[in-house]
Order: sequence, then structure tokens, then C-alpha cells
Amino acid sequence: MILLPEEAYTVSAGPIVYALGQSQLSSFAGHAPIAWTLPRHFFEEEQNVQRVAMSIDWTEINSKLPTERTAEAKEKRRELFRAMDMGNGILSLAEVDKGIRDVLKIDEIFDAKPAIMRAFQIAKKRGASKRGDLGDDYIELNEFRFFLLSLRQYFEYYEAFSRTDESGDRRIDLVEFKNAQEMMEVWVGPIGDIEGEFAKIDTNGGGKILFDEFCTWAIAKNLDLEDDDDNIVLE
Repeated sequence: MILLPEEAYTVSAGPIVYALGQSQLSSFAGHAPIAWTLPRHFFEEEQNVQRVAMSIDWTEINSKLPTERTAEAKEKRRELFRAMDMGNGILSLAEVDKGIRDVLKIDEIFDAKPAIMRAFQIAKKRGASKRGDLGDDYIELNEFRFFLLSLRQYFEYYEAFSRTDESGDRRIDLVEFKNAQEMMEVWVGPIGDIEGEFAKIDTNGGGKILFDEFCTWAIAKNLDLEDDDDNIVLE
């Protein structure tokens, strides 16, 4: 687990509306609707969502995310940003999604769409934009390091979520949550009342734990996967 600054967990991403038929995403975060044309695969359910616990090479993933504050890492981030950018100096969700596959070349994260979405929504609000309202809906270079940190953090949470989600339907029901108790206690410590804990996480009362709800709980519990490599620079 890596720990992001506290504000990373308090920035509101705003409600998200998926227009599946048009393969677009509209974000209403205090602005007029902004639509990005996204690849169809962004909205499709991934095949084989669950992963074996030890199959993620965390050290390799960390090595592809230059988060250090050194001159070398800063230049590497500039190169990555330019490689993802279509030429207007800002990154859309579609550009980020494609860049994770084609530039960063991290297939595991590319398949973790909810983690990409959450990291994007948080990072785009990180810095003051010089482009007015337009910049608030995209990631700029001064927000890119924070995006990489957020991406790594939320991918870890997504990995934990997927290991708990036995059916692979991107929702965790009470049976799955109970079945995963022993495993989750390695990540977060003892869970006394398992049904009570489930009810606390399921804030919308829908009877299923969604990824956003799981992230809120994971952050509060300082969830840390037992097999991940925490060697990533935050300072």
C-alpha cells in the first residue's frame, strides 16, 4: 500500500454518467456536460476479472511509474505525458486509458477500468488549471505525477476488490465478503462483526459492495495487500 496525501481521498469526483450505447462518458462536476469518445472496451466487462494473488509483479509496475522528485524522473514523466497527449497539452480519459496500454504498457492496470476512472477523476482536480474550466476536466502536466500515484494506489484497491469478488461481477455480496474474511483480515486487521462491517461499507443499502464503497473502506482501514511492493516514492 502507498499512502497519498489526505486530500486525495476527499476530492469529490462528481457523479458519473455512462452512455454505453454511444461509448461516451459525461462528467457533471459543476460544469456543462463534457463528453469523451472512448474505446468500446472501456465499458465492456473484462474477461477473467479475478487474478491469482501472487500474479502481479508489483516491482515491475512501480518501475514504470516514475514518481520520484528527481530531475531524471521529472523528465521521464514529461516524456510519458507527451507520448499520451494527442497534441493539445492535456490528457482526456480516453488518452490516459490508451496510454496505460500503449505507453506505460501495464496490462494489469489497463484491465482495471474502475481504478483508472477513480485516479483520473481525482488527479484532474489536483492542480490549479491555467486553461479555465476546460482544464478542470482533463489532466495537465502539473497533475500527472499525482495521477501516477493515484493510479498505483487505486489499482491496489482494485486488486483487493477483485480477489474478494468471487463472481467477477464487480460487486461483492455478503456471502463473498464472509468467504473472504480471513484473507481481508491479513490486509486490514481483525474484523469482529463481519455482517455489521458489510452493512457499514454498503452505504447505499443495495446489498452489494461497489468499488467506490470498497475504496472508502480500504482507505479508512489502511488496506495493504500482503504481496505488493510498497517501494514507490511519495515525497
